Amino acid sequence: MAEQKSFASIGVIGCGNMGGALIRQIANAEQGKKQLFVYDADTGKAESTARACPNRAVEVCASAIDLARKSALIILAVKPQQIQEVLSNMYASGALANKLVVSIAAGIPLATLTACAPSIGIIRTMPNTPAQIGSGAIAWTAAASVRENEKSAFEELFSACGILFPLEEKLMDAFTALAGSGPAYAFMLMNALAEGGLREGLDKASALAMTAQTFLGAARMVLELGEHPEVLKDRVTSPGGTTAAGLAALETDAVRAACIKAVAAARARATELGKL
Repeated sequence: MAEQKSFASIGVIGCGNMGGALIRQIANAEQGKKQLFVYDADTGKAESTARACPNRAVEVCASAIDLARKSALIILAVKPQQIQEVLSNMYASGALANKLVVSIAAGIPLATLTACAPSIGIIRTMPNTPAQIGSGAIAWTAAASVRENEKSAFEELFSACGILFPLEEKLMDAFTALAGSGPAYAFMLMNALAEGGLREGLDKASALAMTAQTFLGAARMVLELGEHPEVLKDRVTSPGGTTAAGLAALETDAVRAACIKAVAAARARATELGKL
């Protein structure tokens, strides 16, 4: 029987928007009472993150190395330009022995991470911003040194933040372009539709609320019914009806083609940034 990996203690290094959101989601998840540790070079930020979890004790650590020694799983939520120094220092201290490291740094490949900490189990992941409210899309890929039971434990932990998508590393840029940048595309479309409602006589607050609820409902139908968006679209569209008129206007202005181009452009930029 394979050894069961336990992540009873979790540490997060970096308490910015995503790091802070991850620790709050983990703290509130119904996954057992885990010991939680945080560290940030800005002590005030680390302390405010700890206070944001009133139902769970969160310890603020004195350093990244101190946190690594206390944690079974270490989440690196620092800026990409800082991650190599932080990871190398922890590895040199010996604090990473038998630990699993999870990086959420955009654009930093596994080869770079494992060069900083040879033989350490490392998972590269990218959550999009809705992970902050437990509704994220989270891509991940693991170094060869990560065991299957560690992968399962990672998925169980991060499921508090949304739906996980294991990917080959070569597809991480495609994920970044689609789901990482995708919330911004959705916000732009939502704002445009709400503006349309405003021009047709709705008040701004109502138009935004109606738009947001419509996007939420449509997304849930795709996920929960398991049917293709094209099939669901056809069910809404009656010949000669209002939806058909609206869709014709969208096709005239090439909205579908523009969305496809947006993903391609974002993927190309992600690849360029990765090389830099």
